[in-house]
Amino acid sequence: MSIGEIDLANPQAIVCAILPRRELYPRGVWYLPCMGHLTKHTDELVKRVRRIAGQVQALEKALAASEDCAQILHLAAAARGAMNGLMEEIVEDHLQEHVVRRGLTEIQRSEGAEEVMQAIRRYGR
Repeated sequence: MSIGEIDLANPQAIVCAILPRRELYPRGVWYLPCMGHLTKHTDELVKRVRRIAGQVQALEKALAASEDCAQILHLAAAARGAMNGLMEEIVEDHLQEHVVRRGLTEIQRSEGAEEVMQAIRRYGR
């Protein structure tokens, strides 16, 4: 897939292009694990990411302007809190879809749990 074939206005399409792994699910259905379960509220998630980006830009401007350190700490805490909230929502959705959903095999549950544990380890660094 070339960059010209990716719908850059569609966050799911971008993720699918980055993560082209395919898995075979029960009943012979091929599933591309590209946050398909998040598409129910993709617009809400994208809005959250844009708000976080705005918070990070405000933090950058405050740092560049050498604003008061208390203000910078407040902006950094707000951005981190927003990112934590986003992470919690995505982790919850992932667990619901890839670990606790009925019909998953033990292997699929184990893989889903491992994926979220890897993300949490990476996020905690």
